[in-house]
Amino acid sequence: LDELSPERVRILCESKKFEGSTNCAEPWYYTSYSLENVTPYMI
Repeated sequence: LDELSPERVRILCESKKFEGSTNCAEPWYYTSYSLENVTPYMI
């Protein structure tokens, strides 16, 4: 549990509403996705 902290979190949001607003694509299946840093405000 010591490793679980807001600074080390990974959040996944999945929805068709993000379609067209992604900036990356997975190399094998070309699945679109985006990566963002979590700001201190969000934490």
